[in-house]
Amino acid sequence: VGMSSKKDRITTEILRYKLMAVIDESAITVARISGSVIVTEGNDFNFALANAAGQVLMVGPYIVAHAAALDGVITHVVREYCDNPGINPGDMFLTNNPYLGVTHQNDVALICPIFHEEKLIAWCGSIAHQVDVGGPTLGMNVKADSIYAEALPIEPVKIVEGGRIRRDLEREYLIRSRLPFLNALDLRGQVAANNVAAAKFLAVVQEYGCDVVLNALDDLVDQAALQFGARLRELADGVREAITYIEG
Repeated sequence: VGMSSKKDRITTEILRYKLMAVIDESAITVARISGSVIVTEGNDFNFALANAAGQVLMVGPYIVAHAAALDGVITHVVREYCDNPGINPGDMFLTNNPYLGVTHQNDVALICPIFHEEKLIAWCGSIAHQVDVGGPTLGMNVKADSIYAEALPIEPVKIVEGGRIRRDLEREYLIRSRLPFLNALDLRGQVAANNVAAAKFLAVVQEYGCDVVLNALDDLVDQAALQFGARLRELADGVREAITYIEG
């Protein structure tokens, strides 16, 4: 594990900050287009960049849990959808299924593959909290005794195909909400953010070369593993306990 030379490390650090700027700009795009106060004022959303396998590499400066959860969504789509319905340039997949990665049904993920010369090289995407995605009450049903008493989860669907929002799936998604105009704006904000991220990422690839950028992404994974391992070794042996109250 680790990088081969000082030159490699310098290149990785340069690319780290270039790509962080891409993530920041993409996250800002979600907020600028969204009409929902939850996103524009509450910052209850985030954006992330992942490698081709779905490992999240970088996240925006908002709710970390949102962006970090995207790896579960991406790896599921990679595993289940390669053949049918297929993963192609310009496609984007939407889901609010908490068993895949989002934290609950009101958090809607939209992920996008990034292709270079017909090869899938990375993913980007965001999760944004929606005011209402359906169910028996506006917002979240805190009295629910099972998932069936909440808004029903949406399995990943290719809601954007070849760069175009599929009207049938958008209507199916929006009809569940009491505030569909807000969900529609958030969706377009997330679509625009993915477009920004993909274009900016590919510009970096064009400038530095695909192999250099992908090697830097691998280096970031290695660095994270080393830093996490070092942090674990700092912790003393022992048992730790905590009590947390949910909806208490």
